[in-house]
Amino acid sequence: MDYSGLHACRTCDLLFELPQLGWHEAAYCPRCDHHVMTERPRHIEYALALAFSGLLLLLCSTAYPFLGFATSGQVESMTLLDSATSLFAYDEKLLGVIVFGLIFAGPVLLLLWLIVLLLLLHYRLPVPGLPYIARLVHFLHSWNMVEVFLIGTLVSVVKISSMASIQLGFAFWAFIGFTLCTIASVAMVDRVRMWKDIGDLMGTANRV
Repeated sequence: MDYSGLHACRTCDLLFELPQLGWHEAAYCPRCDHHVMTERPRHIEYALALAFSGLLLLLCSTAYPFLGFATSGQVESMTLLDSATSLFAYDEKLLGVIVFGLIFAGPVLLLLWLIVLLLLLHYRLPVPGLPYIARLVHFLHSWNMVEVFLIGTLVSVVKISSMASIQLGFAFWAFIGFTLCTIASVAMVDRVRMWKDIGDLMGTANRV
């Protein structure tokens, strides 16, 4: 598909002519060298597969033990959701809601709406609210903190390992896979191509 035409850089607002790209070719801003787009074959199908895989891995990460601790003969384990629900026991309800929203509810909504958006683009369905769905996906992605939570967990594991024996449960590895799938599924969707496709679909719907 031809995505050439006048384009504004999202970093420096330079208007320039976007050339027609071949497979796996990338375009960069001539002024600030900001990455504009990369032509990827079957990018919607790959993004859909990653999004569905991310949802499945997230469900697995909530159904199995996340971390286990063994010290002085006592063994305790926790699930992913315990990181949020345990805060309620210490009367930190607001913090618990925020953690639950950032590590579970937000990512689930992000992947679900991303799947809806990708299915509409894949089957070329000009739904009236399509631009709003795309904006919602970008908004949810800006608040996606799963990688921050994962890095914080890894740092905590390293520090606690000197005081107790740490057991990484199946859910821990599933959560790593979920994080990678979430990041890759969003990165696979090129914004320039997406908005060009949405504009074409909505223009066709208006003409009809």
